[in-house]
Amino acid sequence: MAVYVDDALIPAEVRNGPIRHNSRWSHLMADTLEELHAFARRLGMRPEWFQDHPRHPHYDLTEGKRYRALHLGARPIDHRQLPEALAHKTPAPRLLFTASRDGITEADVAAALRPKFAPDKVLVAGGARGGDTYAARLWRRWGGRVEELEVTAGEWSSSRRAGLDRNSRMVDMVKVSGGDCLALVARCVRPRCPRRESHGSHGATHCVQLARDAGIPVDWRKIGPGADTEPEPEPEQALSPAEAEGDIGRAIQALRQAG
Repeated sequence: MAVYVDDALIPAEVRNGPIRHNSRWSHLMADTLEELHAFARRLGMRPEWFQDHPRHPHYDLTEGKRYRALHLGARPIDHRQLPEALAHKTPAPRLLFTASRDGITEADVAAALRPKFAPDKVLVAGGARGGDTYAARLWRRWGGRVEELEVTAGEWSSSRRAGLDRNSRMVDMVKVSGGDCLALVARCVRPRCPRRESHGSHGATHCVQLARDAGIPVDWRKIGPGADTEPEPEPEQALSPAEAEGDIGRAIQALRQAG
């Protein structure tokens, strides 16, 4: 299996919000969609940038990204001689797993997850403690592949919504390649939660909400007393002064780059 970058180098100006990318564009491809998406993440590509071409699914790369891909080990190819192996590839099925951090045991996860296991199925999880950690460990123990989108300490420090943004990326991955969702939700134990009534943990219910909005089938499991049987919208959180200042600074920088 391999990842490829062609030499199309097509000159074009592409808009991404207020930013314009004026470059020569090439294509990132791979023998399998799993390899393609994994390599694209190493390049900092977003799942929504994936081009689901019927014969040659790919990501578009700027000239700079092309050189970066080659540096990371992608194979250069002639754009007129695409490998036959790239045509009509079927992605491995994916299972999006989301769970509460507290109130869930490894036995709870094993009982719900084991019937969903298949050797060729890829588990997509958030890498958080609790349910996510149990699921990833079990899936690997059973011989399956796991893709964990763990939120880094830097991401947490820069945004209070880092976990919610991670949920969006996971849903995008499963929506692109196809799959379903298993959600194990216990009651919220957040000390400063403003809601008085008993309800499910916020992160897992938010992920379920996104999955349903994306048309992904969801198997919702209530774990223990006090968890809602249906997710409720995650309330917007006010930005701190430091976060607001950072957002303004990034917006000004983007406008300057746009000219």
